[in-house]
Amino acid sequence: KRACPGESMARMEIFVFLTTLLQNFHLKTPKQREEIDIAPGVESNGHAPRHYQLCVVPW
Repeated sequence: KRACPGESMARMEIFVFLTTLLQNFHLKTPKQREEIDIAPGVESNGHAPRHYQLCVVPW
């Protein structure tokens, strides 16, 4: 099976980016709602993530 030689590096970079983002910022909803429904919605072409907004606030 062939694989992209840069795939593992790309995955590591995405991991580092997301962990740095989560370490330095607080994610919250714009309207101070308590819960966000993260269950996927059912679309005509299968399951898709629902749209919602987040505020990224520095610590």
